[in-house]
Amino acid sequence: MLNQKTKKIQPQKFYCSQCNRRLWRVGGHKYFVNQNVWLEDFFCEEDGAILMYVSSSERGKLALREAQLIDWQQLPERQDKVEP
Repeated sequence: MLNQKTKKIQPQKFYCSQCNRRLWRVGGHKYFVNQNVWLEDFFCEEDGAILMYVSSSERGKLALREAQLIDWQQLPERQDKVEP
């Protein structure tokens, strides 16, 4: 019998660009720009709610940056949303 070790997938950790504290996913609605890019709410213990621009690579690794107004305007169905 083979001795197989299962690898635990560690969730990516993200940090606030202003204070370097850990960002937490709020688990709310994701606003999709396309299938690999979306805007999502995160929470920082020091700075509060932050809307982040999230992009996913082919391998599933996520990259974040703080969302800007231009990102919000690129949403296909943004007419019913309140701007950040």
